[in-house]
Amino acid sequence: YTLIASGTVAAAYGIAQHFGWDPIGNNAGRTRVIASFGNTLNFGAYMVMTIPATLAMVYKDRKRRGIWLALIVGALGLQLSGLWFSGGRGPFVAAAAALSTFFIIAAALGSYRAVAKSAGMLAFSGIIAAVIISLPSPQGDVGLSRALSIGTLGDGTSTDIVGGLAGRLNIWGSTLKLATRWDVPIEEPVANSILRPVFGFGPDMFIYSFPFASKPQTRLSILDHAHNYELQILMEQGFAGLLGFAALTGLLFFAAFAIVRRFRAAGRNIDLTGSLLLALLPAMVGKMVELQTGVPRVSDLAMTFALFGAAIALYELVNRQLEADAETDASPEEPATGRSPMARTAPNQLVLGSTLLAAVLATAVLLTVFVSWDVRRLSASISLAAGHDSPSLDRRAQVWADAQARAPERESFTHNLSEQYVKVAKEQRELGNENESMRLILIGRDLLLEYEKRDPFEWDAQIGLSKIAAILAEWGKLEYTQELADRSRRIVELYPSYPTLVGTAATAMTSVGLHEIAIEYADRVIAVEETTQPWSKAWYAKGRSLFELGREDEAITVLITATEKQPGAEGALLAHQVLSEIYRIRGEPELSEYHKEQGADAITFEE
Repeated sequence: YTLIASGTVAAAYGIAQHFGWDPIGNNAGRTRVIASFGNTLNFGAYMVMTIPATLAMVYKDRKRRGIWLALIVGALGLQLSGLWFSGGRGPFVAAAAALSTFFIIAAALGSYRAVAKSAGMLAFSGIIAAVIISLPSPQGDVGLSRALSIGTLGDGTSTDIVGGLAGRLNIWGSTLKLATRWDVPIEEPVANSILRPVFGFGPDMFIYSFPFASKPQTRLSILDHAHNYELQILMEQGFAGLLGFAALTGLLFFAAFAIVRRFRAAGRNIDLTGSLLLALLPAMVGKMVELQTGVPRVSDLAMTFALFGAAIALYELVNRQLEADAETDASPEEPATGRSPMARTAPNQLVLGSTLLAAVLATAVLLTVFVSWDVRRLSASISLAAGHDSPSLDRRAQVWADAQARAPERESFTHNLSEQYVKVAKEQRELGNENESMRLILIGRDLLLEYEKRDPFEWDAQIGLSKIAAILAEWGKLEYTQELADRSRRIVELYPSYPTLVGTAATAMTSVGLHEIAIEYADRVIAVEETTQPWSKAWYAKGRSLFELGREDEAITVLITATEKQPGAEGALLAHQVLSEIYRIRGEPELSEYHKEQGADAITFEE
């Protein structure tokens, strides 16, 4: 009942979001609804579990059966509508698998009349869902387009991680490649490297290891999980964890098959226990199918493992019921012994005491973690929410500083505050306040340096520190040029599959005089243009480096290419400026003036 009730409420909430009403989560009018879940897939996956569980209630006997069936049909209609509005193609397939399993089990346990009964209720629910879906909405019918594109592979040449089957295949292929290499962003002992395939990366390292195996990506978007639960277990827990999970799910499916087989052989039809079978087993199968396309959060996994536990309990329940029935049939006159089961299983006092002590310690640990982590972070959020929109600039600055000081590990606080310091520092520099600009930008730098100690591989921190070093070098602080070079190298080492970062590193290298390295990085980016996009910044970095190395004719050819690859991009404009300088030196004023004018245009394209 908990699963059905919560699923129905969540579905109603998601439908309300679709039609533009959400007083709680500010998600009104979403193209794909999330209800109270973190994303559309988690919401759709929950509907996958609730739909067969709700449909199984058709077989439950009630006094006011007409009202009971009407409630079931209404709840199912809401759940089907919520699933449709979520637009999750993985949940669509999983729901189909769950319902197919439902009718197969229903046919195995009952008569065709019983199957027709549930099919009729599902049809009526589908009509209600169709009415809800067809109601006018600014969002349109996103579910239909998503359903029709389930098997679409998309562009066969791009290596970008996108939605749909093409994106999943890309992710899975790179993850399997990583499973043969187990690269990590640090030097580690040989023993760790040997044991890495056995026990995996742990819960936090996949996000930093994936770029080593990923195909080149156009967008700056980080992948934090494998979009397949089994692959995620392989990455986090290694082959030991994967084998353990495979054994668990294999035994669950075996238990489900055995339950249905024994129940069918007993000829009990669809009684109360049979309705439990129909409520739990199809939901479990549907969820297992959905796990092939996504990785739920821990909170979303709670009901999944509750289903697993319910399936195990149901297996024991059915076996005991059938064994009890068999014993009753075999010896109906045998008197009861009258012995209490508790007499045979009296708890050991030492075990009970140990259990209570463990429970107390676990509670103390959980409370300590809750206060030191959750309460602290929540207080920082409350503080920021109370003053982030204050009309006073000083008040807003103080609120951000206080929130960041309370929860410095929250990247959204630290990075946003650092960016604001850098922004204001640039403004002060333009106003001629050099001392104030240096003070502000160094505060922003110190925030990121402190964050780097907590997470040395997080790319927003690395990119931010590299940008600050570049700004300081541009301001004439030459002591930061070596830091700029070192951080550029580090970014290339940590994120080799992101051409935009490698191209930016190439421009940084040429700005500090490391032209050979700049050419090497630029060539890496140029080599992947066919599967990503043209990268004018890489061509600019290469052309400028060639010019600085005295290879002028080659430089002109490369720089002209940079202007043609992405007109309006920063790299193209910088290439025009270098070409203007080259032609000025050559004594060709017309070409020099032309490229000078072109290089002075505003940036119209972001690489």
